[in-house]
Amino acid sequence: MMFLGAITIAIPSYHLEVDKIYDFMVNKAPDLILLVIIPLLIFESGRKLRLDEIRKEIVPIGFFAIIGVILTIFLLGIGVSIVFHTPFIDGLLFGSIAAATDAVAVAAVFMRFPIPDRLNLIIEGESILNDATGLVSFGVIKGIIFSSVAFSLIDTSLSFLWTILGALALGSAIGYVGGKILNKWQGDEYVNFTFSVALAIGGYVIGDHFLHVSGVVTTLFTALLLIKTHKDIFTEARVAFHKYWDYTGLMTNSILFFSDRNSISH
Repeated sequence: MMFLGAITIAIPSYHLEVDKIYDFMVNKAPDLILLVIIPLLIFESGRKLRLDEIRKEIVPIGFFAIIGVILTIFLLGIGVSIVFHTPFIDGLLFGSIAAATDAVAVAAVFMRFPIPDRLNLIIEGESILNDATGLVSFGVIKGIIFSSVAFSLIDTSLSFLWTILGALALGSAIGYVGGKILNKWQGDEYVNFTFSVALAIGGYVIGDHFLHVSGVVTTLFTALLLIKTHKDIFTEARVAFHKYWDYTGLMTNSILFFSDRNSISH
């Protein structure tokens, strides 16, 4: 973004091209980010986790991802309503948007500092799973504000369970079947990587847009089960596979950073 700004100042004729880039970021980039960048980032983070480790720490991960996010929503809602003199329900809507931590940001920070493995697992696992809590909370609060829908604890609980358990089942099935296919296929590292990209994006789209479950949780468990099931990833193709995903994580993070900075600068 700094280079684009310098070009615009130095060569005014390029300003039109920069505006075209900005228009793309505003009109097309959100869909690109939601349907492509986010699934790749979640898969890139999830492939580093191990299913057995997640099972051991499921209680603290679940507590922080559910109870912790709900408490954060209420605390943010109270703060916003007091400071900005807005209705409490509007503050809760803001809280539901801001409460969930960014899984990618957490993973990036933890790569820079030495921390205990258990703490890393709990926080990184929570940062990925809390998406479902924030999504359901946002939907409920939005419905109350804009549709005058009365709050129902039973409906909300069922919606939350479907969002989590449905995504868990879908992601596990996609990852397990995908791993078995690759075992039979016995392709090289290019096939492994390309197929895993298709599973990450395809699983996210199916879960989020067709079954209305958490796309993030779907992609996470796709990564967990694929890594566990596909034996070749732990043998000859392991190094190349993870190098490709390391590079993909770097590039997608860079694209996300550029789009955010481009929007802010305008």
